[in-house]
Amino acid sequence: SCETLKMKDAQILQQEKMASIGVLTAGIAHEINNPVGYISSNMELLQESLGDIISYTQLLEYGIAAQTKENDATRRVLEMDQIKQVQARMKVEKLFSDSEKIIKESGQGLKRIKRIIHDLRMFSHSDENKMISTDLNHEIQNTLNIVEHELKHKAEIVTQFEFVPPLNCYPQQLNQVFMNLLINASHAVSEGDVIHIRTHYRDGQIYVVFKDTGTGIPVEDLKKIFDPFFTTKPVGKGTGLGLYISYGIVEKHKGILSVESKLGEGTTFTIKLPVAHSESLVHPAMTVPAMRSLH
Repeated sequence: SCETLKMKDAQILQQEKMASIGVLTAGIAHEINNPVGYISSNMELLQESLGDIISYTQLLEYGIAAQTKENDATRRVLEMDQIKQVQARMKVEKLFSDSEKIIKESGQGLKRIKRIIHDLRMFSHSDENKMISTDLNHEIQNTLNIVEHELKHKAEIVTQFEFVPPLNCYPQQLNQVFMNLLINASHAVSEGDVIHIRTHYRDGQIYVVFKDTGTGIPVEDLKKIFDPFFTTKPVGKGTGLGLYISYGIVEKHKGILSVESKLGEGTTFTIKLPVAHSESLVHPAMTVPAMRSLH
């Protein structure tokens, strides 16, 4: 039945999505492990610093208490000199500034972990059965956050997000397309190459362009690139369904996914998506962010 076919399609899509995450698992683990490592180290340093700070405050309390009891000005001066000596030995000012820095760095690390987990949860989540109004620039950036570690050590990532109106779509499905194209690009590039991602809006269409300066695709393979189970990767390294599924998702959104490539020069995938009632949309200049580079 039609309902059974829909369920099978959804299962295939979810399996391919999980396979994509599987490819990125080592990089994601590294991205989480890095902040966990320095947060753990920072906590040990903070614990040591806290002991010194407690000792210093106790000494101050003792000095203040002694001064209230003694009237001997000479003794008070001596006690203040002792406190200053301890202060210098402990490097108290540096202790306070280092502790502040440790807390700030650890907070940034926790925010990074939180962002990675949030983006993974959003990506792995299945779409509901209804389209929702979506900012594609935001969705592409979320997907980039997940694959960032896989890409940044291989090529420079340049994003140029221009104004695009909200699109009624299945965002998680389009995220799968973005993920597939980025993973494919990561396998085609090497150090010194560039992956350029651009969005723009023209004549009622949203364009999302993924262009790399990698190895390129042979002419004979270009004809089969969107065929199911076609892959140039070694056995066990690819399902051969990524681009086939991506093509189907874009087609489901009444769009077009096309490819151009030249061997030795690179590959460009272009997604073209129609926006309903586009003639009534206004182009607010303030929504156009500047070009951003990641390396």
